[in-house]
Amino acid sequence: VRRVVEWLEEREDWRNRGDWCALAAVFVVAMAVRVVRIGFPAHIVFDETHFVGFAMDYLSGRYFFDIHPPLGKLVYAAVFYLAGLRMQPGQEPHRAMIFNTSVYLAGRITSAFFGAAHVAMVYLLCRSLDMSRMVALVAAAMPCFDNMMIVESHFILL
Repeated sequence: VRRVVEWLEEREDWRNRGDWCALAAVFVVAMAVRVVRIGFPAHIVFDETHFVGFAMDYLSGRYFFDIHPPLGKLVYAAVFYLAGLRMQPGQEPHRAMIFNTSVYLAGRITSAFFGAAHVAMVYLLCRSLDMSRMVALVAAAMPCFDNMMIVESHFILL
């Protein structure tokens, strides 16, 4: 990230609109690809049960053992809280309680946002390595339309 910021400060051509328009287009297209049918299926899919459960454990203040770093699950917990999910201290989380509400859509949209941001970062990385705008767009199109990346950023997964 530091290298990209330094590169942006050094380059005068980033003051033109072409790169900003391309970056915005990359992000918008990536986000559009990821939010299509984001509410389908309206039930827990695959490992969503674990990540939703961990986020709800953080919200309830209940102690649990988590072998993975907590940042992603804390982000989901914050999103669930902002979307209106309130847990009582020590309340046992029921993972299915967030589905068919705006809370699970907020969680899935958060995943889509970070997936689209990943695509935009690929574009920025390529431009910081002095690749042409067209090469950077082609490189960003690869994770944008990759099926695995789309699925990972469509559901509440890390």
